[in-house]
Amino acid sequence: MGEEKSKIIRVNIDEYNYLDNLKKIFGNDKVTYADLIAVGMVFTKVFLEQDPILVRNIGNAAKMLRLKRKRGEPVNILDSLVEEYREQILRKSSKDENVRKVVIDVIEILLDDGHIEAATDLLFAYRSLIDEAQFKDLSTKILERQVQLKHELMKTEKT
Repeated sequence: MGEEKSKIIRVNIDEYNYLDNLKKIFGNDKVTYADLIAVGMVFTKVFLEQDPILVRNIGNAAKMLRLKRKRGEPVNILDSLVEEYREQILRKSSKDENVRKVVIDVIEILLDDGHIEAATDLLFAYRSLIDEAQFKDLSTKILERQVQLKHELMKTEKT
C-alpha cells in the first residue's frame, strides 16, 4: 500500500494487546488490526450520531488517562474507560432497543386497527432503528393490509 493510502498510528501496549486478543477471538488470521480498528470506528460513528456528548466525554477521559500514563502513573486506559463508561453505553444501547420494540409494537397495533398510513409513516420515521429483516416483514404486512383493505372496499362497492 502506498504512503498516500495509509497512515501509521501509535497505540500503547495495552491497546495493542487488546487488538491482538480481538484478533484471536475472531479466530481468523486474515483479520487485520486495521479491520478491528474499522469495527471500533463503526461503533464510534453510530454513537457519535446518537450521543455526541458521550463520545466526547470518552475521548476526553481517554486523553486524561493517556496524560496520566505519560507522567508515569500506572493506568490501563482501556480497562479504565470500560469501567467508567460501560453502564452509559449499555443504557444507550438498550434504550434504542426498547424504542425499537415499542415502535414495532405500535406499527403492528396501527395495522391491526386499520391505520395503514400511520403505520407506514412510523415505519419510515424510525427506519434506522429497525433491522432489515424486520423492515421487510413490516413492509410486507403493510402491503398485505393495503391489499386486504382494497378488496374489502371493492366488496362494499359491489353490494
